[in-house]
Amino acid sequence: MILFVRDLPFWPPDAPLEVGQAINLPIIPTDPGRAPPTGIRPFQWRFDSACTSDGFAQPPELLESGLSTSQDVNPDLPLRTASGQIVSQVRRPLDLWLVSNIPALMARPFLIPTGQGIHVGANMRVPMAHFPVIGVRALRRAGVRVLSDFQRNTVSVWIPSSMAQTAFHRLGRALGLRRSATVRWAHSSSG
Repeated sequence: MILFVRDLPFWPPDAPLEVGQAINLPIIPTDPGRAPPTGIRPFQWRFDSACTSDGFAQPPELLESGLSTSQDVNPDLPLRTASGQIVSQVRRPLDLWLVSNIPALMARPFLIPTGQGIHVGANMRVPMAHFPVIGVRALRRAGVRVLSDFQRNTVSVWIPSSMAQTAFHRLGRALGLRRSATVRWAHSSSG
């Protein structure tokens, strides 16, 4: 495993405990089989451990990413949201690319496949749902490891690696090249 996202602050970073914080991951969504364009900033996708699908998004969130909301949609399937609500939404095939905050890895996003796609719909009432959501199923399929550090209010993500990648990564760590950078989000949100 290679450390790919290191000590990313919870969102919003300075929110008091009573307000709540969430884990937002830097992701670039693309049409299936397409690599993310170079130089594009990642979008904030909320990690939802209670989401029973690969994820979901509202139509404006996909449009902001430059994607169609109706391209190759799949039949409706039920989705249970974090609030326990069960909704039926169409699924749209997408590839999700996790972007590293480690400078040596930033130019090589990691593909998180979404199987039959993410749910797309405008009638979901989910707390703090003004971000698209990535669910556990997609992260499990990708073979990643996620560590939430509640003492430091950060999240780190490890991705699977080949033996060559692991050796290269260890060499970089030994030379002191493994540091993290601030993620520059594609858009900012107040919440």
